[in-house]
Amino acid sequence: MKLLQKEREGSHVHRTYAQAQTPLERVCTSDIVDEEQHHYLDQVAALLDPMRLLEQIGQLRQALWRHAVLPPYHVVDPGDVPSPVRFDRDTCGGQEMTDEVIMATPSGSLASKRKHKMRQEVFLG
Repeated sequence: MKLLQKEREGSHVHRTYAQAQTPLERVCTSDIVDEEQHHYLDQVAALLDPMRLLEQIGQLRQALWRHAVLPPYHVVDPGDVPSPVRFDRDTCGGQEMTDEVIMATPSGSLASKRKHKMRQEVFLG
């Protein structure tokens, strides 16, 4: 939409816009292109009709699915599913974890500590 006019009334601004046009419509209404180019652009626009393109895409998608080779549907027997493994902190990572290592690990993430510190800096200074 192209702005045609602006009028100020105190603190309020009234704007008047031209009717919405596509780029093709703006080019064709101007004197930039001659009659032959205008005819060519109309033909291209007719070939690129969005509704027709959407219909063509749907037909091609259906044709693709008709020719698709899908693997057979495999049904999993409940007896084949492995049982869940219980987590054991002593064997985690292949090394033994002592209580000292566990206590030395900070609680909470570094990002949350940085955010807290930044909030304090903004609040205090």
